[in-house]
Amino acid sequence: MEKYQILMDGYPVSVYPIMGASYDREDALAELVDGELAVILSPDGDADCLVTSFDKNNIQPREPTLSFAALSFFFKAVRGYPKMTLDVKYEGRIHELPLTDDNVKISVNVGKSKILCAKTVEFADGTEITARAVNCGDAVITALCHDAELFDEGRLRLLLYSFLDKGARSTIAVSFMDKMRIKTVGKSFAYEAITAGVFTLSIEGIGLPDGECTCLVDGKEYVFYKDKGNLTFYPEIDCFG
Repeated sequence: MEKYQILMDGYPVSVYPIMGASYDREDALAELVDGELAVILSPDGDADCLVTSFDKNNIQPREPTLSFAALSFFFKAVRGYPKMTLDVKYEGRIHELPLTDDNVKISVNVGKSKILCAKTVEFADGTEITARAVNCGDAVITALCHDAELFDEGRLRLLLYSFLDKGARSTIAVSFMDKMRIKTVGKSFAYEAITAGVFTLSIEGIGLPDGECTCLVDGKEYVFYKDKGNLTFYPEIDCFG
């Protein structure tokens, strides 16, 4: 199967341009590695193309944000499409995919995030940690702390197990002193972790200023832009095909 692998901030996204032909989902699944996302294009009578997306565990993302960002790069940089708008169908809905001269970006509205639930988890040594299941596309478990980089990874894993019934795939510890810091366990993209972190800080009364912001996620620095409730990310992109 023809494919192009696009690295979005180091996360592999494989685009399969199967236009005019069918594809075998099992073949695509067999090629994927952990953490890789498949984005498959196929014909559709109502739109320019049908988009199907899933990971190695055969799980389709609830939100196509990363898939659409990868497709924007694919159509512009790989296929050489001019400045235009494509209609793409995803999960039965038709979305507009703008192809512009600007850098590929990922935009998230923090205001759409919501708390699914909160609970206090007590550990064997008597320590209690209050965590929240935050829905920002996928469920992310968040714990506010003094210094995320020092947060025990084992306890992050135990928090994740405590919220498995919420469909969570990742847990983050988030803190804000000189800058925003996040430590992650599980499977989440950097923009998801940052969005969940910003939301968690905001409900604790810690508001980030508008403009350019930085966040250390597992020791790697990410730059994003905040405009009230909107976050914009410009991922670093590499392509192999």
